[in-house]
Amino acid sequence: MPGQASSEKFNSILVLNGGSSSIKLSIFGANDKNSAPSSWTDNQACRLMQMESGEISELIKSAIAKSGFNIHDIKCVGHRVVHGGDKMRAAAVIDESVEAKIKELIQLAPVHNPLALKIIRAAKLLLPDALQVAVFDTAFHSDLKESAYIYALPYEWYEDFGIRRFGFHGINHKYCSEMAAKILSSELEKLKIVSCHLGNGCSLAAVMDAKCVGTSMGFTPLEGLMMGARSGSIDPGIIFYLLKEKGLSPEQVENALNNESGLLGVSGKSLDMREIIAAKESGNKRAKLAFDLFVRSICAGVAQMASYMNGINVLIFTAGIGEHSADLRAAVSKNLEFLGLTIDEELNKTCRSDSILSNPESKVKVLRIAAGEDLQIYNECLAIMASD
Repeated sequence: MPGQASSEKFNSILVLNGGSSSIKLSIFGANDKNSAPSSWTDNQACRLMQMESGEISELIKSAIAKSGFNIHDIKCVGHRVVHGGDKMRAAAVIDESVEAKIKELIQLAPVHNPLALKIIRAAKLLLPDALQVAVFDTAFHSDLKESAYIYALPYEWYEDFGIRRFGFHGINHKYCSEMAAKILSSELEKLKIVSCHLGNGCSLAAVMDAKCVGTSMGFTPLEGLMMGARSGSIDPGIIFYLLKEKGLSPEQVENALNNESGLLGVSGKSLDMREIIAAKESGNKRAKLAFDLFVRSICAGVAQMASYMNGINVLIFTAGIGEHSADLRAAVSKNLEFLGLTIDEELNKTCRSDSILSNPESKVKVLRIAAGEDLQIYNECLAIMASD
């Protein structure tokens, strides 16, 4: 496991990762230095946004009861927090000041950060003596140079309003980069990686010298690639046109860009890539258009990320679509052959997670890596516990 600290003296660690309609719970038991921890993972489907912290606490308690782990052995709880802004540059023990910082950033992550606070409070109710740790999706991107995070806007907007690129999905981008080095038996510092996190939310990260040097998401998770129901980057003039000429409200435009666009908006059918491909193959023109636009968006983004590093030698596919859609991987790889990249078609269809898909002669190693947010959060918790 990438970057794992020793946990000989620790008991179980609970990792909580909440979304609007589910919460993923993972429990990792104590292990020795030479083996992976025993673990259990469950996804609890629920209307998390409508639940109070007390209800979430009972949900977590019920799930743990089915896990085979003893709730009294849980000494640490790790939380995924989407937005940490420019202040939270690393995982942190949650105290009043950390909670206040998460709350301050609600306007930039109006869905995710309030939910994180609910789950943190639920975990504190259930496990008042456990160490609570926040791991931020933005932290991996905190090493970006000024030229990578400043927008071409009045500089005062950055100074006065804090408008800058933050980047997201950093927990998984970091995990996958470290896992790539392990799979390739290479030092991470020697690799020029483009990590493609492709799910309902999609982002790219350029990783060089073991640091993020570029990413596709920006001030919010709306920028960048076309996504499941999010538009990704568009001409900002479209927004002014809709507001001024067509009379749409800001709320209508915001909702459309976040929830009615992307694969769903173009296909008119689904945000699920499996359904998009099935419809495309049955002759649905809008489904084919959605697929083609998605591929085009990814390929343009990969080329952009490669330019930040003056090249690329590793391409990673991860997250729901990246891991599970061989058709998508094949289409993207075909359009990136100019980078010296070729994949083995049979391997692409049959490969397991955490494996190489590229041909031996390919100048770019292409990898399929299972998303590992929970494992990365576990490792971050271990590191904090070891430092105490």
